[in-house]
Amino acid sequence: MKDSLCIHKDNVSFLNLFEEEIYFEVNDDSIDSYIHKSIIKKIAKTSCKIIFIKENLSENYMELYGIRVAYHIRLSEELGQKRYLPIVILSEIDAYLLGKLNKEANILFSKNIFVAKNEKEQLLYLSNFKYQELTKEEYQHNFLDLIQIDAPSEYESHHDIANEWAIYRWANILGLKSKTINNNYNQIQSLLYFKYLKSTQLPQMSNTLYTPKIVEEQGKILYIDDEWNKGWGDILIEIFKPSKAIEFEPLEYDYKNQNKFKMLSDLKCIIEEKMPDVVVLDLRFTQSDHKIKQDIDQYTGIKIAKMIKEINPGIQTIMMSATSQSLIVQKLYEYGVLGYIKKEHPKDISINTEKSIDDFLSLVEKGFERSYLKEVWDIQRDILALEIFDSQNEENRINKFKENAGKVFDILDSNMKEKEIFSALTIFRCLEAIADYFIREEKDKNSYKMFWRDTDQEIEGYCNIESKINNVAKRLQIKDDDFSKEIKKMVCFRNYQNHSGKVTFHCKDYHIENINQTHFIKWFKIVKTIIITMDKKENTHD
Repeated sequence: MKDSLCIHKDNVSFLNLFEEEIYFEVNDDSIDSYIHKSIIKKIAKTSCKIIFIKENLSENYMELYGIRVAYHIRLSEELGQKRYLPIVILSEIDAYLLGKLNKEANILFSKNIFVAKNEKEQLLYLSNFKYQELTKEEYQHNFLDLIQIDAPSEYESHHDIANEWAIYRWANILGLKSKTINNNYNQIQSLLYFKYLKSTQLPQMSNTLYTPKIVEEQGKILYIDDEWNKGWGDILIEIFKPSKAIEFEPLEYDYKNQNKFKMLSDLKCIIEEKMPDVVVLDLRFTQSDHKIKQDIDQYTGIKIAKMIKEINPGIQTIMMSATSQSLIVQKLYEYGVLGYIKKEHPKDISINTEKSIDDFLSLVEKGFERSYLKEVWDIQRDILALEIFDSQNEENRINKFKENAGKVFDILDSNMKEKEIFSALTIFRCLEAIADYFIREEKDKNSYKMFWRDTDQEIEGYCNIESKINNVAKRLQIKDDDFSKEIKKMVCFRNYQNHSGKVTFHCKDYHIENINQTHFIKWFKIVKTIIITMDKKENTHD
């Protein structure tokens, strides 16, 4: 039979009728790998115009590997026009019964697929039949739209499939190549499921190379993911390479060979040592993570996110995962995760790769913008840890200071409107509490006088917060050239807010209409300097 090819396992009668043949003998590779590397390559070298395949190509008839070969032929791009050739499945039973034996047999009902008995007369008839190759339109509507390939069962989890597919999509659209990225591609290119995804999904997606924006903000990123060495590390390194101000580090850690307790302990020490501005984090790290169905808090990624907030809630965390469960996403935000990027799942064609990359970089920028909260938290923590607040004889006035100081971080970390203004005013109230702790006022006719509470000695000067704090600083022997200037700025800012945006004459050189993180940190440090000096004096009985 001219231009005919038969794929068999010495189980086809009248083999001499076929012009070319391929003997099917699986080696140590997986079935998909063997078909891809051996059978498809051999088919590509033939000059056949029609392909005959025996339905059973193994000792186990139920495996029906011949049908799987037919799928590979239709879905292998490297075959070019041979993908569209007529295929005849040789079987002693009809298509209906084959469908009962294997659900993949629905390919038998697509165009240009035929079922014939292994008989000479029928083989000769079929070889002389006038066939036409599938058109691209017929290929779509009369093949792709009729089939469905499930993820391979030999994979440990659907997470692995989603992860490898997402790596492929990101690397492909960014035009990135590396040893690990190539290894990832080689790992999945032979899978029938991957070929199915490429044929059904990629034509609907943009394959134009994409150049992501450059993050201009400065900061340090720590990447924590058990898949860091499978391609994600290389992808993110390339994404951030144009951003000269970014220090990006994938955490090279042996996640697979550590129990969860040891892993969390090690990660805690590493994060405390490196103190990154942003942590990019995966959700699942261990096999037990893939079995969790109800207790969401047991996910390793959620445990790490919670731990990060215990170390310093100013560290910004971005979660990357293939999960779409709303309860998990809600839990992430409960633990202060800045944002969530969903890795592309093969079954979800709604995700746009370019948008995912842009959203990720926007979250990184936002994380850097909020990274000053790390220092705010450190200042607040140091203040609240002072022994002065543990005194059994302390007066209520010092508790007012503690109450206000403990609110600064939460205000800045919130989504409330005008949080910058409220935070600055809260820091100012800390100054008022300090002044009230040291100084009392006494009305004298139409004016007020100031007196030290402990000595009852009168204090010269105007009876206002600026004068009080400067006197306290002098008494505590605080020497700072910018101290008085920053106190003046704080007072002027408070007056501007409390008096409907009016700038008084004595504040015109110190007016700040829009405050930023530099002001928060500097002013909070002034408060810290005063209270630490107070604490030292208190504990040395000076």
